[in-house]
Amino acid sequence: LFYGATLHTRTHSERSSAMVGWKRGSIVVVCMGLATHLGSDRLIATDGTGPVLGAPGYEYPVVQAPAAQGWLLKALGLVLTQSPLGPAIRRHLLDANDISVLRQLASQIPEFQPLTTPMLRLDPEASTRHAAVATQATADNLDVDAVLARGFPAGAAGASRVEAYFAAYSSGALDPIEATRRVLAATRRLQPIYVPFVEVIDAEVLAQASASAARWKSASGPLSILDGVPVAVKDMIDTRGHLTSDGSASNQANAKAKADDQLVARFRELGAIILGTTVMTEGGVTPLGYSVQYQGPFNPWSVNHYSGGSSGGSAVAVALGLCPIAVGFDGGGSIRIPAGFSGVVGLATSYGRVDFSSTRAISNVKAGPLAATAGDAAIAFAAMARPPPDTRHAHFDRMYAGGGVGGGRPTAHLGGFAAAADLSQVRLGLFKSHFDDTSPGTDVHAVTSAAVAKLVAAGATVVPIEIPSLGWLRLAHAIKISTEFASGWDTKYSDWADLEPNTRITIGLGMTVTAVEALACDKIRAWAFDYMVRLFAEHNLTAIVSPTLPMTAPEFPPGAREFGESNTGFVVEIMKYINLANFVGLPALSVPVGADTTNNGMPIGLHFMGPHWSEHDLLRLARAVELTVPPIGTPPAFFDVFAAN
Repeated sequence: LFYGATLHTRTHSERSSAMVGWKRGSIVVVCMGLATHLGSDRLIATDGTGPVLGAPGYEYPVVQAPAAQGWLLKALGLVLTQSPLGPAIRRHLLDANDISVLRQLASQIPEFQPLTTPMLRLDPEASTRHAAVATQATADNLDVDAVLARGFPAGAAGASRVEAYFAAYSSGALDPIEATRRVLAATRRLQPIYVPFVEVIDAEVLAQASASAARWKSASGPLSILDGVPVAVKDMIDTRGHLTSDGSASNQANAKAKADDQLVARFRELGAIILGTTVMTEGGVTPLGYSVQYQGPFNPWSVNHYSGGSSGGSAVAVALGLCPIAVGFDGGGSIRIPAGFSGVVGLATSYGRVDFSSTRAISNVKAGPLAATAGDAAIAFAAMARPPPDTRHAHFDRMYAGGGVGGGRPTAHLGGFAAAADLSQVRLGLFKSHFDDTSPGTDVHAVTSAAVAKLVAAGATVVPIEIPSLGWLRLAHAIKISTEFASGWDTKYSDWADLEPNTRITIGLGMTVTAVEALACDKIRAWAFDYMVRLFAEHNLTAIVSPTLPMTAPEFPPGAREFGESNTGFVVEIMKYINLANFVGLPALSVPVGADTTNNGMPIGLHFMGPHWSEHDLLRLARAVELTVPPIGTPPAFFDVFAAN
C-alpha cells in the first residue's frame, strides 16, 4: 500500500524519479489490503521461527512507507489522518514494517522489566571511580566552575571562540555593545537568506549588551567567560519575552514566555546575551530541518540543501558565525544531525545530565549545545550541566534518587580536555558492518575512515565490537518516540489544529500503536540498555565511533518548501548511526571531519557515543579531532565578529 516511491533513495534525482512512480500508482493502491487488515489481529510467531533478539550479525532493513512532497503530501495527510480509511491504512503501514516482531522479541526476554526512562544509576564502585576523575579534573582546573571563570588551562587555552570574545573584551579591542551591534547587523543581512531565527528583538539584545559592558567596566568584573557572548536558543525552550512556537503555526497566538526555562536561565546567570530563538521543524518531528511555518532554515554551505534538524536554526546560526553556542534538544538526533549536515559540533548529553523545565515527558530527549568548536561545546556543557541553584528544580536529581556520590548525579566536569593530543589510553569501539553501511557514491566512508586513522596515529586503539539487532532497536526507538510525540500533541490533533501534513501523519501513526507494542518497546529498551552498559564495561571502551550520518545534506526536492516532505524511509536512513544513543540514554557527539566532493562540498561528521555520564571524554575526542584532522573551513557567508569593520 502506497509503495509507489522507493523509500531508501539517497539522491535528489533518485527521489524525484521515485515521486513519478508514486504519482502513477498512488490512486490505484489506496484501498489495497483493507479487507485483510480491518478487524484482524496480527499474531506473533510461536513456533520458534523469526528474529531472535541479540542474534549476531548486522541487519538494517528498509522501511516501507509512503514518500511525498508539496500538494501530494497535503493529500496524503488528509487520507491518512482525516478520512475514514486513515486508521486502517496507518495500521497497515505499521504491520508492513513488522511492528509485531517487537512483541515477539519482547516475549523472548521475560526477565526484563520495561524501562521507561534510560537513566543509569551508578553502583558504589562506579560512583567512586567517577568521583576520583572529577577530583582530578578540579586539580587540573577543568571543573566546570574553573572553566567558566577563567577558560581552559595551558594545553587547551584558545580552543574556542568564546575565549576569543573574552580576550577581545579583556584587552579592550572590543566591547559587548560593539560586538552585539556587529552581530545584529550580520543577522539582519543573513536572516532573509538562511532563516536561522524565529525572532531577534534588537532592543532587548542591546539592553543585555549594555548591562554586560557595565559589568566589564565595574570593579567586580564579568560574571564569567560567557559574559557578553551571544547564545541562541531553540524555539521549543521558553525564553523570556519570546514566543515559544515549537515551530508550529498552531502556536502563533500563544502568549510570550514570562520567564526563562531553567536551561536558558543558566546562561543568563553567567552574563551570556540571549540573541534570539531559532527555527525548528514543527514539534521537532523531522530531522530534515526545514520549517514550513518559517520557510527555513537553509544549509549554510548551500541554500539548495537541507540544514538538518530539528535544531536546524541553531546549527545554521552557529555555522554562520552569528553566535558560538546555541542550545538544542535531541530526541532522535535533533542536535547531532544538523551538526553533521551544517558542519558544527553537536553534543547530546546523557539522559538526565542537563536540567530543563520543558519536554521532560519525552524519555528520548536530552539537552545539549551546538557549537563552533569542541572548546565552545565544552564551555556550553559546563554552563548547562552545573547543579541548579534551587534544588526544587533538580528534576533529574530526584529521578536519580541519590544514587551517586554526594547524593545526586555524577559530577559534570571537563577532565582530560587539556590532554587531547595524547590518546594512548583511548579505546574506540567500531562495529565494522555498521560503520561501512554508508550511502554509496559519497565520500562519507572514506573521510570518516581517514579521521579514525588519524586518531589511531595519535595513540587511540580501535576495538572490534558488535551491536546485535540494530534494525529492531531502530524500530523500537521510532515507535517509542512516535507514541510519546502523539501523546504530547494529542490535543492539537484532536482539535484539528493547523498542523503540517507530516506532523499529522506522525501523530496519527503514534496513535495507531497498541499499548502492548509500546510496552514491548520498553522491554527491548531494557535489554538494549543492559547490553550497552556491559559492552562498554567489558571492552573498557571510551566511546563507539561511526560516521554521524550515512550521507551528506540532501537537496530540497520540488514542492518541499510549500508543504514540507514526508519520507519515512529516507529519514530512517539518515538516523542510522544516531537513534541508539537516544533510545538507551547515552551521550553522543558529532564533530566535522571533511567535505563530500560528490555533493557540493557538504560537511561530513564523525560520531562518538560514550557510556552514561562520559561527556568529558566525548568533548576530549572532539578536541583531538580538531588537533589531528584538517579543518573544514567556514561557509561562504561566514561572519567573523572580530574582523568586522
